[in-house]
Amino acid sequence: GAEGKNDNSSSSVGDQPSQPSVSCIIDVQDRYDHAKSIVSGITPLEALENTTSPQNKALEWIVCKDKISSKLIDDRDLATGLLPKQPHGTVEGDSGEAQVLRRYALATFFFATSEQGPWNEKLNFLSEDVHECAWHHNKTRKNFPYGDFDPVGFVCTSMYPEPAAHFGETHIMLDDTEMEIGEINWNFRIPNNLTGTIPPEFGHIEDMTQIGLENQKGLHGSLPTTIGNMKNLNSLSILFTGPDFGGVIPSSLFTIPTIEWISFHFNEGTWEFPPSIQSKPGNNSLLGFTMRSCGLSGTIPYFISEFTSLTHLDFSGNYLEGGIPDSLGRLTSLEYLDLGDNNLNDTLPQSLGQLSSLEAMAFGKNNFQGTLPSWLGNLLKLRLLDLSYNKFEGAIPTTFSQLSSLEYVSLQHNTNLYGSISAFEPLNSLSSLLLYSNNFNSTIPSGLFSNFTGQIFADFGHNNFTGKLPQSLSQRASNISYLAIMGNSFDADAVDDVFCDQVAPLFADCSSCPCCKSCCREDSTGENDPLCNFDLDFYELAGLECGAWWFACHNPEIYYDPLPVNDTFFV
Repeated sequence: GAEGKNDNSSSSVGDQPSQPSVSCIIDVQDRYDHAKSIVSGITPLEALENTTSPQNKALEWIVCKDKISSKLIDDRDLATGLLPKQPHGTVEGDSGEAQVLRRYALATFFFATSEQGPWNEKLNFLSEDVHECAWHHNKTRKNFPYGDFDPVGFVCTSMYPEPAAHFGETHIMLDDTEMEIGEINWNFRIPNNLTGTIPPEFGHIEDMTQIGLENQKGLHGSLPTTIGNMKNLNSLSILFTGPDFGGVIPSSLFTIPTIEWISFHFNEGTWEFPPSIQSKPGNNSLLGFTMRSCGLSGTIPYFISEFTSLTHLDFSGNYLEGGIPDSLGRLTSLEYLDLGDNNLNDTLPQSLGQLSSLEAMAFGKNNFQGTLPSWLGNLLKLRLLDLSYNKFEGAIPTTFSQLSSLEYVSLQHNTNLYGSISAFEPLNSLSSLLLYSNNFNSTIPSGLFSNFTGQIFADFGHNNFTGKLPQSLSQRASNISYLAIMGNSFDADAVDDVFCDQVAPLFADCSSCPCCKSCCREDSTGENDPLCNFDLDFYELAGLECGAWWFACHNPEIYYDPLPVNDTFFV
């Protein structure tokens, strides 16, 4: 029973389950009463007795249509009322009551999210004589944890035990006849016309391990607070949902002892942090908390600092206000921190200098102000630094010369940054330096990029740089993929012929580039000459569009197919 053909022939619109009649309940009143006593532990009687509610419909289906639940109830011990046990069950137990509750919760979800019509694909849901682990439809996609298989729906897995030939590999199960169910995954990553609200009963599938909910534009309401009952939940991913799905993130989510990854990305609704969470001693499992472009408003909550195991924190592309709390400096395991594209302000707190594991700090497109803090030079593992589109002022701290791992830097559009950029000269790993639209007024350091052998992106445009491009840079001309020096005060012979021969694109003023076939005149403006007022998109250049995977974003060997490409079956 662990592998077999997963029939999805009933996935058409006309195959939605018919509703049981009232006479059915009368015929099996004893079964109905006992089923009601079981499910009333998670559903109020008022909802169960409301004939239009998804809970009422789910209970009727359990009693009148579901052969598996009906048999369990009918075969109960008359003395104790206990139902027969499951063959192996899940890591949470093998009671028959647990299976009935699980099938009831799944049925409630089905009816609650069929508010405006049937699902596009039924995914074997409400198959009355099939174990709920088979309530999914197998599809394929590239680069997915299950290999080519991407089962959509309710997916049960386990590890092959010894002495199986595939010992240690993930094993997709269709029932529990041969072994215990190890993990239960909710994998809804394709548009399936889910319309309605997620019912509170969903949170009572307590052995759920992973939730992936994507591309369901018809959902409304919010996540149920009962999600905190999923005491084995490891990851929650909510992506590409519609404008009516949002609200306050349940505080109970943060108290789940096993939760490691929470992701809300590119959702059209608006979300808010809970005002507080109930701390639990030893609950420090959270590794990643990312809420990218999901209408998040308010301020960064102080309780974030309680999750000291966090390695990834991303609240970019939202409407957050206020400053960065000092307590964020307690997150000394952080490797990736992206707060870009918000409305944050104030100066950068000194406590961030304690983030000794940080590899990427992206604070661009905010309203941060003050001088660039010298403590940034303490972040010796830093590979990416984005402070663009802010209100920073003053000189580059000399401590920046200590950042030997630094590869990508953007200080674009701060206007009041000035002085020398010599602190970048010793950085042998530096590949991209974007300084467009500031007031830097030095020469280009002679050793800049001199020891770097990879692809170079340099934007010095619209500053007050003087002198010539250094000889060391001309020796790296073949490595330069982008060079902008327009809008400066360079010498008339600042650009050697080698740059014109080997660098493209090259943007320079006509007054400093005699070899340029096209150049920027003194009267060039954004309207009459947009290329002479163009600056690189650092977000795309550095791969920040891929979030914490920025360093591999442009790697052709790493491919993510967002939607399944075709249907398939196990045989």
